[in-house]
Amino acid sequence: MRNYKKVLAATLAMAMVAGNSVLAAAPGNSYMTGSNVDKVTSSDTQGTVSGGGQMEGQVSKDVFCVTVPTQITDAGGASTYDGFTFVMDPQKLITATQATKYVDATTPLAKGFVEGKTLYFTKRTDEILDNVSDYALITNKSSIAVDIAIKAVMKNHTGITMSSSDEFEDDSVSMYMAVIGNGKETAIGETSAAEVAGTIPAAGDGAYEIAYDDTAGDYEYKLVGTDPSLFSTYEFALTGSCSEGEGWLDLPSTVAPEVELTWKVEPSTAPTEAAPSLAQTSFARPASGDLDIAVNLGAGDLAATGITSISFINPTTSAEQIVKDTNYTFADGTLTLKSNLFLNLTADRTYTITFNDDAKTTVQFTITI
Repeated sequence: MRNYKKVLAATLAMAMVAGNSVLAAAPGNSYMTGSNVDKVTSSDTQGTVSGGGQMEGQVSKDVFCVTVPTQITDAGGASTYDGFTFVMDPQKLITATQATKYVDATTPLAKGFVEGKTLYFTKRTDEILDNVSDYALITNKSSIAVDIAIKAVMKNHTGITMSSSDEFEDDSVSMYMAVIGNGKETAIGETSAAEVAGTIPAAGDGAYEIAYDDTAGDYEYKLVGTDPSLFSTYEFALTGSCSEGEGWLDLPSTVAPEVELTWKVEPSTAPTEAAPSLAQTSFARPASGDLDIAVNLGAGDLAATGITSISFINPTTSAEQIVKDTNYTFADGTLTLKSNLFLNLTADRTYTITFNDDAKTTVQFTITI
């Protein structure tokens, strides 16, 4: 009986401790004050507590923020850019005179020049005459990818043939003018524009954070990153040259060709997930020279970063790989097939590209003769 009382006392003590731990207020919690609680006057109690809710806020994480070249507006409101102003010099007068007109004049227009050119851009920011204009730099500071589209046309070039390359016939009166878009040249045609397009990736991790604007009384997805490595860019310029034929002497001095270049940047419509692909899969064999093929490496987790191999089925019906650098190169989205690969073909040939993405995507294209 004595032992039973000891056990009972111990059990009651534990129950009291347990009861106290349930009823005790947890440190750090927030509780209603006494004035918020009704006084209990009976043993039968009940109550209702309610609380209203509202949205703290909603923040869009799609922020469009792009830095673009400064545009100069003329009196009529049109945007101009002096950096694309050029002179044609088919007789290489500037080289023959060591650019005296520009460098050693009473009022110098340039600090120096690159010898041997037949076309010069005369108002570059660095004041050096060369056949490449100033570059315009687009920096994407957006939280989303953006698309850039560039279009260039030649106007007022009557009597001057627009050439697709900077190699001319000796007796021609021709001009080559091209857009350089991220290192690749696209020529302006006789009656067609040079069109260049690209996608600039979104800002990197850490460029944006959610912040509260006390003045506006609202939240915002704010650009906070300043490290240039967080932001991708796209640069473009013009380059040109003229033929050196004597036919230029018969050209009226009033002829004044003009290049008109327009560009547009907008939120990207490119898919966020896409496997590598080719927009065109059949190509006529060039009569001479190499063959350039535009390659899309894809996007997101499905994208590749390069080409693993290129192969074809030889006459013995076995796969044969072509050799990088010897037969092809790949850079900046352009696959260049060397002419030694296809000039001696006697029949159409289909090639298979294997990309280095996780899925090892393969795409075929054909060279026809």
